[in-house]
Amino acid sequence: MTEDDERAIVAAMRAARAQARGYADFHLWPPDRDLEEWGVANTLRESAERRGEDIFRDLRMRGRGNDPPDCQALDLWGATDRH
Repeated sequence: MTEDDERAIVAAMRAARAQARGYADFHLWPPDRDLEEWGVANTLRESAERRGEDIFRDLRMRGRGNDPPDCQALDLWGATDRH
């Protein structure tokens, strides 16, 4: 690796750090914000399933202009909204 390569890597790392939001950075898939939001909800679902808990199913992105909510799913009883 050359010094120029190292400088480019350091510059890329600094640029990424400057753009960090400080929350949910693990799920950063720009420029597709819909995919990012779906990914966060899907990770929650997968985590619950690993613990033997089913919290929702049929997770879907609603898309820009149809939110909020960003994503929609069915609960265990088949409903999308409970009050």
